[in-house]
Amino acid sequence: MAKTKSSQIKTESQSLASKILDTIAKIDRPADFCTSGQCPMMLPGLNVEGRGDIGSPLTPTEAKRMIKACRQAPYGKGTETVVDTKIRKVWELDPEQFSLKNPKWPSMLDVVLREVKTNLGLPNKTLAAHLYKLLIYEKGGFFLPHRDGEKLDRMVATLVINLPSKHSGGELVVHHEGKHVTISMAGAASGLEVDYAAFYSDCQHEVKPLMSGYRLCLTYNLVLAKPRSKISVSAPSFHEVTDGLVTTLKQWSDGTDTLAATSTKIAVMLEHRYTQAGLLIDKLKGIDLAKAELLFNAAEKANCDAHLALVTLWQSGSAEGGYDDYNNGRGRGYSRWDDEDEDDEDDDDDDDDDENHHSEHTMGEIFDSSLSADHWSNRQGKKVAFGEIPLEESEIVSNVALTETDASKEEFEGYTGNAGMTLERWYHRAAIVIWPQSHQFKVWCDAGTDAAIAGLGQMISKQKKAKKADREEKFEQCRHFALQIVESWHPGRSVDYRDTGEENSKTKRESIFDSLEELDEPLLVQRVIENVMPKDAGLTFPKRFLSWMAKQGWDGFTDALKLMFTHSSANTLTRDIQVFQQIVALRDSDKERTNLCRQLAPLIVHAVEKSDSKEAVLWSLPRWDRTEIVIGMVRALSSVGDDGLLHRFLSWLSIHSRYGLTEVQIPAVEKLAPLFKKETGKNRAIKNWITDIRTELESRTKSRPMIPSNWERESKLSCACVDCSRLSLFLADPTQSEARFPLAKARRQHLHGKIDQHQCDCTHETLRVGSPQLLVCKKTNASYDRACKVYEQDLKHLSVIQKIGLE
Repeated sequence: MAKTKSSQIKTESQSLASKILDTIAKIDRPADFCTSGQCPMMLPGLNVEGRGDIGSPLTPTEAKRMIKACRQAPYGKGTETVVDTKIRKVWELDPEQFSLKNPKWPSMLDVVLREVKTNLGLPNKTLAAHLYKLLIYEKGGFFLPHRDGEKLDRMVATLVINLPSKHSGGELVVHHEGKHVTISMAGAASGLEVDYAAFYSDCQHEVKPLMSGYRLCLTYNLVLAKPRSKISVSAPSFHEVTDGLVTTLKQWSDGTDTLAATSTKIAVMLEHRYTQAGLLIDKLKGIDLAKAELLFNAAEKANCDAHLALVTLWQSGSAEGGYDDYNNGRGRGYSRWDDEDEDDEDDDDDDDDDENHHSEHTMGEIFDSSLSADHWSNRQGKKVAFGEIPLEESEIVSNVALTETDASKEEFEGYTGNAGMTLERWYHRAAIVIWPQSHQFKVWCDAGTDAAIAGLGQMISKQKKAKKADREEKFEQCRHFALQIVESWHPGRSVDYRDTGEENSKTKRESIFDSLEELDEPLLVQRVIENVMPKDAGLTFPKRFLSWMAKQGWDGFTDALKLMFTHSSANTLTRDIQVFQQIVALRDSDKERTNLCRQLAPLIVHAVEKSDSKEAVLWSLPRWDRTEIVIGMVRALSSVGDDGLLHRFLSWLSIHSRYGLTEVQIPAVEKLAPLFKKETGKNRAIKNWITDIRTELESRTKSRPMIPSNWERESKLSCACVDCSRLSLFLADPTQSEARFPLAKARRQHLHGKIDQHQCDCTHETLRVGSPQLLVCKKTNASYDRACKVYEQDLKHLSVIQKIGLE
C-alpha cells in the first residue's frame, strides 16, 4: 500500500464525516441516568428526637419505636401535597426531627458525591448535598412511579442512602427514555453495609413493595453549587441527536448524499483505549458508551449494520533519531497494548502523558502500511467472527488522526549491514463500524470468506426477528448470499489438526453448516461437500450437523460424499478420515447410512494408500498424527464390518515405513486395546495384525545387545573424500580409541557434520593448538547405549501386547 496520510479525509466522504462528527459532538457526558454503589463502612450516628440514639442494624423494636415519631409521607399531586397510601405508603421524618451525630459523616458524603458526579457524567460540576428526609418502609410499604419536584433551586439529582436494616423487597427502579434500572442495595438489606443510589431528578422512579423487615434510608437533594449563570441540568437525552444522525445515515444509505455515495462503510472512532478482551459494549468507558449507544440506535433506524471493532493502522518505514543504536541490531521497542491492564479504569487517558510510552524514534519515509478492523462484537456484546476487514482512509471518522496519538506498539531495528534503521508501528483505536444493509454483501465478500460466513450468520439472526410478512423475502436474501459464499469460496490457511484453539479458521468456517441448516438448504450443502471441502482442509462437519443430514436422508448426500472422498488429498486426508469416522460412529439402524459407509470405506482406504505412495518430500507433507490415522481407520473399518478392507489397510501399515512399529503402530494398539477385547475373537484381520506385532517384538527381544569387545565401530559414511576416508579407517580399527586430525576450519566442519549425520560412535572436539588446529575424535559406546534403550522399550511393548490376549 502506498504511503498514507491519516489526517486527511478524502473529498467524497468529507460531508458525511463532518455531519457525523458535528452530531456526536453534542454528546457531552455519559448516558447513565442513575448510579449506585457501596458507601465506605461508616454509620451516621442517627439520633431521633424523643427516641434517642438508634442502633445499627435497625432492629424491629427500634423501627416500631421510630415509626411512632413519624408521620405518613405525602406526595405531590399538582399544586397539592396529599397523603394517599394507595399511591405512597412510607413513614418520614424531617431533618429537624433527627440528627446525624457522627462528625465524619460529611467526609463520607463527599466521597459518595465524587463517585456520583463521575458516574452521572458531571465531573466538572460542583454538587452540594442537602439532607431532605429520613424514610422508613415497613412490610407492604411502596411508592408508585413518580418524578421528584425541583425542591431547591439548581437541583439536578436525588441521592438515597440505605442504612443497615434487614429486609426483602423494596427495590428502587429508575426509568428514563424507555430504559429502566433496578437497584436492590443488597448490602443494606442484609443489615451489614451502607449502600447508595443516585439519579437525575427528572427521571421517573418507584419503590417496589417491601416483602419483609424494615427499609431505612436518608434522602438528599443534590444541587449545583455557586452558579455564575442560570444552569439547568437534566438526565441525558439524546433523542434530538439520534434523529439528526438517523437522517445523515439514511441519506448515505439511500445514496441521496452524493458526496458520500462512494463510501462502503465508515469507522467512527471512540476516545478511550481498550484491550482486546475489554472491547465489549458493556465495558466501554464514560462518554464512549453514550456515543456507542447513539450510533447503534441510529444505525438500526437507518437500516444500517453497526459493530464495535478494533481499528489498526500498521506502518513500516525508515527510522530517524535514536542513532545510539548504530550496529546494535534489533533496537528497543515498547508495547503499551501488551502491558495495559484491561481492568484499570483510571489509566486510559493518563497513558498519553506517560513519557515512558513516547518513542525516541521518528518515522521517516513510509514503505508500507495497512488499515483494517478486527475483534468484532455486536450490540449485545457477542463476539462476531468477521475476521480482518480492510478499511480506507476515507472511511475513518475522527477529529484526531490515528498517527497523532502515541503508537500502541513499536518495533525498531538499527543498522544491519548495508541496511538503514527501520521502524514498525501499530496504532489501535476502538470504533463503531457502520455500513448500509444494502452494502453488506460487498463489505463481507471484499473482506473474504470468513467474514462472509460470519455475516451470513448475522443476517439469519436478524431474519428470525423480522416481521412475519418480511420473513420470506429476507430468507431469500440469505439463501442468495449463501450461494454467493459457496461459489466464491477461498480456502483457508493450512490446518494443523492438533490445533485446538477456539479462534482458528477451522472453527469459524464450520458455522457455514449451521447457517445452511437454518436455511434448510440440502442442495447447497451438497455443493459445499462436492466443490468446497476437497479444496479446503479446514472445513468439516460440526457433530450436531450429522443429525440434520440424517433427517434429510443420507441418500441425498451419498454422491457428494463419494466425490469428496475420491478427491481426497494429502492435505484433506486427516479431515476426511474424521468425517468418515463421525458418520460410522452414529451406529444407528439407518440402512441408508450403513450403505453409505460401505461405499465410502474403500474410497478412504485408497486415499490413504494414494497419499502415502506419493513421492513427496517428508517436510512438505501436512503434519499428520499417523497414530491417530491408524486409530480412526481401525475403529471405523471395524464398525463397517468389511474385514477385507481392514486387512488391506493393516497390511499396508506393515510395508510402509511411515507407520513405524514403535512410533505409530504400538501406540495405536495401546489406545485401541478396549476395542480389541471385543473384536479380536471374531476379527481375523485385527488378530493377524496383533500377532505380527508380537512376533516382531519377540524377535527383537530374543537377546540383549552385547557391549562391544573392542574399539571397532560402524564405519560406513556417505562421503568418500580424503578426510572422510581417514575417519572411516579410524572407526573400523579395533585397536584405536582416539584419533587427531590436523585440519583447516572448513574441513573440520565437514567432519563435524558427517559424524553427527551418521551418529558415529565418537565425540568430536577441536583442540585449539597449532596450525592447522586439531580435530580430536574419541570413540564411545553410543550405539550400544541406544540399542539398550530400544531393547528395554521393546520389552515393555511386548508386555503390553501379550496382555491384550488373543486366545
